Amino acid sequence: MKRSIRPTHLFKRLAGLVSALFFVSLLAACGGGGDDPTPTVVPATVAPTSPPGGSPSATITVGDLADLMAAAWSGVDTIRQTRMTITDPMAAGATPEAAAQSSYMTEVDANGNKRVVIEVGGAIIGEIVAIGGEIWARGFMPIPQQAAGPVFGEGWVAVTPEAVQSDPTATQLVNSMLSPYPPLYSGLSTTERQRVVEPLGMREVAGRSCNAFRIPATTPTGEAYDVILSLDERGLPCAVETIALNQTTLDVFTFNEPITIVKPEGTPVASPAA
Repeated sequence: MKRSIRPTHLFKRLAGLVSALFFVSLLAACGGGGDDPTPTVVPATVAPTSPPGGSPSATITVGDLADLMAAAWSGVDTIRQTRMTITDPMAAGATPEAAAQSSYMTEVDANGNKRVVIEVGGAIIGEIVAIGGEIWARGFMPIPQQAAGPVFGEGWVAVTPEAVQSDPTATQLVNSMLSPYPPLYSGLSTTERQRVVEPLGMREVAGRSCNAFRIPATTPTGEAYDVILSLDERGLPCAVETIALNQTTLDVFTFNEPITIVKPEGTPVASPAA
């Protein structure tokens, strides 16, 4: 059994939404699998431009963009990533509830602590916090019953990481909470790094002027999808737009803003050893 806010059909279906959010996150970060994709074309609205420091006539690859982000990552202290996802209401089997907009915010403070908040239709449905190797969650999160401690405070439970290993979704969530936040597109294969991207020109993203690039790709099962990656003048990501699986997902990034992540109020204090 997994923790959820209330036993309604809508909230039971949110398990699939949480899993889809993590999958789309992997697509955006990794750039996909197969070669020779046939993606949906996203038209450019402005003239093409080169990446920061690039030549207008040079061929730009995914590896070039990954290197720009990796070089800029050393100047990052805090991260806020806000993801908004809308399911295509015309997709087969879609319902008004399934088409509701979801929001998924990840914060990382200067100490590497993380917090994730999930909203659907403007209502917060789940939150998870990781500090110094400890994890707490509340609301709807895919945490197996055996990994959740007693409820305290405003619906929080302590999560035992070792107890989620039999659940792939929970394992992915816990591992991501305990791991450092890597630069986007790090760890790509040689083939993935060599994929040519299409410059789309300058775009305004949350008050920043950013260079946009279209990255066509395919899923491991051969389905085509598109990623639109925008970088600022430092090479840090402004936004990642992923068009896949009958969903449009927009990730907007901000860096080095004041962020402090603390333990949930009322966290039990461990008794000293006798």
